[in-house]
Amino acid sequence: MPLRPDQIYTLEKSVWTHDDFERMGWHDVAIHAITFRPEVYEFVLDVDYIFAWVDPEPPSAYFSFWMSPATLVFQNVIGFKAHFEDPLGLQILDISRKDPRPPKNAHQIPLKTEWTWTIDLVQGEMEFSAAGFCQYTRRKPVRCASQEFSLEQRGPVSFDRPESLAADNPSSEA
Repeated sequence: MPLRPDQIYTLEKSVWTHDDFERMGWHDVAIHAITFRPEVYEFVLDVDYIFAWVDPEPPSAYFSFWMSPATLVFQNVIGFKAHFEDPLGLQILDISRKDPRPPKNAHQIPLKTEWTWTIDLVQGEMEFSAAGFCQYTRRKPVRCASQEFSLEQRGPVSFDRPESLAADNPSSEA
């Protein structure tokens, strides 16, 4: 449910995990960069995460968004497949998971359930198996008119993983 224009989004926590999956959503989230860390079986995305949609404020007919740059890290990844129609800009439609099962290397990792993950994109699809994820919020959310930060607004591509954020107040209209 979108926020009212007079509501301010308050960040509940800066690190989200697979335990929060049912409370999260990635619809319309922009992907700015992707990297693989095969030595530790990670698939990492640099995204503009939308924490909340805000109802249009009359006379505008358009939603605004509380969002922040974030690093999304999938853990214990195997079997990665992808298909892109037009990879010049990637936007997530949805992230889903299915087929829970014990990981093949369950005796070596702390996570005890592996899933088949699908990232549906406007431009295609990515699918892989992973035991979980962590999403690191890199900056306090700001209210924006667009669903994607410009490079000037968000800063350079980053795969940083801050465990916490400074206690800044949220701001609006990035």
